Amino acid sequence: MQSTPPASVKVMPVLLFVTAISFFQFTSPSAQTAIPDSVNLLIIDGQYREAIPELKRIAARDSTNAVAFAKLGFCYQSLFQHDSALIPLQIANKIEPENLRTLILLAQSYNFLGSVNQAETAYEQVFLQDSTNRQAGISLGKIYLENGNYENADSVYHILIGQDSTNSYLYKQLGVCALKKDSTELAAHYFQRSLSLNPKDINVILQLSFLYYLWNELDSALQIVAQGLAIFPGNFHMLKQEAEIFFKKKDYKKAIAYFEKVVKMENASALIYKKLGICYFFEKEKTFALLNLLESYKRDSSDALTCYYIGLAYKDHNLHQKAILYLNKAIKRIIPDYLAEIYTQLASSQDHEKQFSAAIHSFRKALAYQPGKKLLSFYLGSVYDQFYADREIPLLYYRKFLRENPEADAKLIKYADERIRALKQELHFHKKNR
Repeated sequence: MQSTPPASVKVMPVLLFVTAISFFQFTSPSAQTAIPDSVNLLIIDGQYREAIPELKRIAARDSTNAVAFAKLGFCYQSLFQHDSALIPLQIANKIEPENLRTLILLAQSYNFLGSVNQAETAYEQVFLQDSTNRQAGISLGKIYLENGNYENADSVYHILIGQDSTNSYLYKQLGVCALKKDSTELAAHYFQRSLSLNPKDINVILQLSFLYYLWNELDSALQIVAQGLAIFPGNFHMLKQEAEIFFKKKDYKKAIAYFEKVVKMENASALIYKKLGICYFFEKEKTFALLNLLESYKRDSSDALTCYYIGLAYKDHNLHQKAILYLNKAIKRIIPDYLAEIYTQLASSQDHEKQFSAAIHSFRKALAYQPGKKLLSFYLGSVYDQFYADREIPLLYYRKFLRENPEADAKLIKYADERIRALKQELHFHKKNR
């Protein structure tokens, strides 16, 4: 499949064509006569290779002919031979330093060759002398933005907007400047203005909807993406954004529909499969949950949350040995915030498999990471009740549970009460028979 050229490459021929027209429209009559019409026609017709030797001969005969050197540089530029374009353009600029069109050509070659500081200096010279030169202004603003000079970029774009307040690109760039300066509300203002002028700008749609997503204004985020999808119904990035918004809203059914579209469009990332698996998990679709979570694990086995949900999915399938395996993997990868819940789930599976010592260890770990999780006292009491010979221990945990949870589930309170009475009776008979 043929690769798409970068935006800068696609734009370059247009800029060069405009510059070529500029040469013929604005050079002086004496300069025009210095270049034969036959050579000018070669340039206009795009026959740059044929024009180059002719221009070289003219420049060799007259080393002060700035137009010949400038047009020679332009021809090399048009063939993307920017290293060859530099010297004739530098000579032309030295002969006629006030010629802004030559300076712009020179800046373009500097920029293309990665000499960004020299390109910036050249564009600044043009823009200082002629702030209405949109080509120089837009290029200069872009360089400022890429170099992190956001204040200067902001100033340039505001000057340009003062001359053309209907240019959606300029508002978009101001939005990017504001984002870089962490002024998200101002960024949204500029993106909204840009979108009102050009509703088909995919990047603006995504940026604006993402800002609403960050602010948790999810309905507004959905509205923006829906407008974009109405224009570009199969756009991968907008479908993904829609899925992410529904996921954050916990509308897992709708999130599944969009994540599935994304998965079918290209080789999805581990993160996409993880979120799709989590959606299926909460929708009680156990098999699909496990399939997608395992697919995520294949792509990234280091993610703790993936391991955790795989463990839960296996637990739902009553495959507790596998649940134990993945919950243990989650523990090794997890950040402390989730550890209490993971140890609780691990202990539950260990208890189910009659691994009582391991279950007690896991419940204690859970209690250590989250002392305020009061139900853990009930779970510990229950495991000790089944496994431990010393009946004082489960009695202690059941009492702790009732003391700390007066408003707990009525069934749990009733069960704990019954076990306390039974354990007290056991202890009474045990002491009596000693």
